[in-house]
Parts: sequence; C-alpha cells; structure tokens
Amino acid sequence: MPIRDLRRAANYQKYNGLPAKNAAIEYTEERRMARELTSTRVTWLASRLAASTGEDMEAAVVGDIEERLARVAPQPTAARDDEIDALFDRLARMPVRDARPPDDIVGYGPDGLPQ
Repeated sequence: MPIRDLRRAANYQKYNGLPAKNAAIEYTEERRMARELTSTRVTWLASRLAASTGEDMEAAVVGDIEERLARVAPQPTAARDDEIDALFDRLARMPVRDARPPDDIVGYGPDGLPQ
C-alpha cells in the first residue's frame, strides 16, 4: 500500500472518530518510520519519562531505547572477535573423518538427485 494511502486512511479514521484497526499505524517516508502508538500506558510512561528528564517525549523515548539496547544487545568487541577466530581455527584443525565430497556422503548424483 502506498504511503499516501496509509496516511489518508489514518487521517480518515482520526477525523471521523473511527477506531484504528491496528494498535499502530505505520508508514515510511524518506527512510524515516513514524509510528503512532495508541496504547494509553505507553503514552503515559513516555510522558512521565519526558517530564522527569526535561526532554520532549520523542527524545526521551529514543534515548531510553538506545540505552536499553546497549545493555541487552552489546556491540561485538575485539575479545569476542578473537574468540570466534579461535573457534574457526580449532574447527579447521579437526581431523577429516571422511574425505569423500559432500555430495557423495549425502548420496546425490551429478544431476542433483538422490541415487
């Protein structure tokens, strides 16, 4: 569905007092995604956060999400990269128990079908 149709549908619902069919109305424009959350709890929590930090709601929510993502999904570190490299080195040194090509082990013929 084109962006303008999503916006048009959202505006129609808003101005005619109709309930939104989804909890959020999304559209993408110029690589920016806007989301209107209709949850009263989310709005209340965001406004409390904004009031306590002195920021607007968007800045407060974005900052909080970035902080939480940094804790939950930390960025790969050099030590982690070294661990992964060590694992691949260890796997490369493992003995080969069957020297046949993979297709022969699985049992596929030259035509790609099982033999």
